[in-house]
Amino acid sequence: MKRATPFLIGGLLMAAVVWAGPGPMGRWWQHPRIQQELGLQSDQVRQLDAIYYRYQPELMDLQNAVGKSRLQLEQAMSSAQWDDRQIMEAARQLMEARNRLEMKRLEMILSMRRVLQPDQWEKLQSLRQTLRSRWMEHWMERRGRRPPPGPAPEDSRPPR
Repeated sequence: MKRATPFLIGGLLMAAVVWAGPGPMGRWWQHPRIQQELGLQSDQVRQLDAIYYRYQPELMDLQNAVGKSRLQLEQAMSSAQWDDRQIMEAARQLMEARNRLEMKRLEMILSMRRVLQPDQWEKLQSLRQTLRSRWMEHWMERRGRRPPPGPAPEDSRPPR
């Protein structure tokens, strides 16, 4: 069990990274193409900037806390004196730090969503899915693989 624990925790961490996945990151509302496709008005861009800058200091602190928690877990797992309780506590602290970070990100996204009109939000989600699909295809091609067969992501949505 002692040898399986690092692989289990590593698998959980990788799953979290894969789940987050690629997508429009950073200040996407500043990209002219996205502004045009969504029909963003200048006051919406200003509001999105204000939200972004209001949340960034806390998000940076929370990201730093995740890094510190990750380091504590690494240290506990690489110790010559293997202590399951210490490792489990460090893993719990890392998961809690990640949860706090993700909840704050969600809070920021919800604030941003309130700035957008419903059709703008739908277009943004569609654009994000398209970018995610392209990124995945590019990633797989670079590794000599083909994307799994099946309907395009846009086709998998239920009809209205």
